[in-house]
Amino acid sequence: MDNLVFSSSIYYSKNMSAIKVKLSYKDLLLFPDNGKKNELIDGDHYMKAAPSVQHQAIVRNILYLFERYFRNTKEGIIFCSPLDVYLSDYDIVEPDLVIVCQQNSSIIEDKYIKGSPDIVVEILSPSTMEIDQSLKKHLYEKYGIKEYWIVNPFITEIKQYIIKGTAYVLSNSSGESITSSLFPELKINLDDVFYRN
Repeated sequence: MDNLVFSSSIYYSKNMSAIKVKLSYKDLLLFPDNGKKNELIDGDHYMKAAPSVQHQAIVRNILYLFERYFRNTKEGIIFCSPLDVYLSDYDIVEPDLVIVCQQNSSIIEDKYIKGSPDIVVEILSPSTMEIDQSLKKHLYEKYGIKEYWIVNPFITEIKQYIIKGTAYVLSNSSGESITSSLFPELKINLDDVFYRN
């Protein structure tokens, strides 16, 4: 099984009643470095295996397209996993890609990004589809992350959600290209995103 979910720690009192305890960032630091992605969502632990070659090719391509643009404009900074995004003591995630606008760069710390980045990108795999499209979407919406991109390599589609008030609105469900509302001068062609070689 390439995606394992561990619920919060369960302890038993003297009368054998179960007490659920949320895991925190301090607990996360105690997990062994086993090459897997460890995340906390509302104190529940999620662990994912190493990604596929196709997944990593998409990460490489998006990273390259944004990095090339940012080198010229200095408008933002892009990071790829593994890098913790610390949203709260009980919500620590590792999106595939994280983009922070230059004016918000104070959230970038030595160990992690502390606070809400401007854009997060998740690339779907069979084992993460449900988490990325539901649980993480609600989490990113809750913390007011301005854009959430869900990249589906199986149908070569990108769903782009933009925060409006307190809720995400589907702004783009692919086409031939995608443009961020934060960086309107950057047009990303889907052929470049899903290029494999």
